[in-house]
Amino acid sequence: VGCTAPTGPFVHLILVGGAWGRCIGELLRINVDPTVDVRIYTFMGIVATFCGFKRMALTLAAFFCELGASIAVSAPMMLCSVATRMMGDRLTPSMTQFMCKFNNYPFLPDRGVYQQFRWFTAHDIMVEMRGGKAEPPMVVGEKDAVEFAEEMLKVDHDSYPVVANREAGDMRVVGLVRRAALVRSVELARDARDRDVNVGRVMEVCPWYVMESTPANRVFKTFIKQGLRQLLVFRDGTHHIVGIITRHDLHVCLNKWPPHPEREYLAAQRAAARAT
Repeated sequence: VGCTAPTGPFVHLILVGGAWGRCIGELLRINVDPTVDVRIYTFMGIVATFCGFKRMALTLAAFFCELGASIAVSAPMMLCSVATRMMGDRLTPSMTQFMCKFNNYPFLPDRGVYQQFRWFTAHDIMVEMRGGKAEPPMVVGEKDAVEFAEEMLKVDHDSYPVVANREAGDMRVVGLVRRAALVRSVELARDARDRDVNVGRVMEVCPWYVMESTPANRVFKTFIKQGLRQLLVFRDGTHHIVGIITRHDLHVCLNKWPPHPEREYLAAQRAAARAT
């Protein structure tokens, strides 16, 4: 009949998994061993269902071990969660990825794109997104004028690269500052009536970065494995920034670039060889 309560997929997975686990436990109790504790199989069914649909493995197993109030069930719970997680990864995408595709939400798949773009580089991603040329991003100095920082905030970016000394031409990247942190620093400088804002106190000193010759498949892998929103791109062999790659850029390239770029690359190489 269905339920109109806004419970989301969580309660439904508990009910379905618990029912299947209880059925298996009852079959074993009737046909194999009358002393079988069907409650353990109920928990195992819930864990298996969550790991298969939502890819929630170790955390979920520990959670239901706490609910069962018994450390004896931890081993079968973890074994069940690992087995269903591995089987689910090989058979189908997770429920979250399926719903993203169903609702046309932009997301990066966790597999299948690594080797597809090994013929491209991080520079190609920037060129693709900037209409044929890689433009340097907007940067702010580690100590910079308040007026310049306010002009930077007029551009709606999530983060801004921080260089050693912008006014003196020292463009070595020393960190990355979030928009909210920069806004707070500007407000504090205005309240103290300072002419300069000290960005170095609120910046991230170890941002993720790649060189512009880094293969694009490695860029994809870094974004997916680390859960990044943006990635700095440096000129080869230096710490001078030449661009920023965002998740939106990768999503656009994923839909725009050919599915088999190595074929076009080899064809272009053969054409160039024949021309010479």
